[in-house]
Amino acid sequence: MQTAADVDDWVAGIDAADEDSWRYVLALLEHETMHQGQLIRYLYGLGIDRPHTWQQQYALDEDF
Repeated sequence: MQTAADVDDWVAGIDAADEDSWRYVLALLEHETMHQGQLIRYLYGLGIDRPHTWQQQYALDEDF
């Protein structure tokens, strides 16, 4: 299992000229963002409060 620090180290080690690796990083980021959106919608539909840390991280409205 990788931690956020492991991922940070991996991204920091990518050569700026390596376009294929950067495309892969962006695809992973977009994929994670999609899943976060799915979770937010699922919680909303069930009327479950989402974690407060998501408010700022995802620029969510205070009103659910």
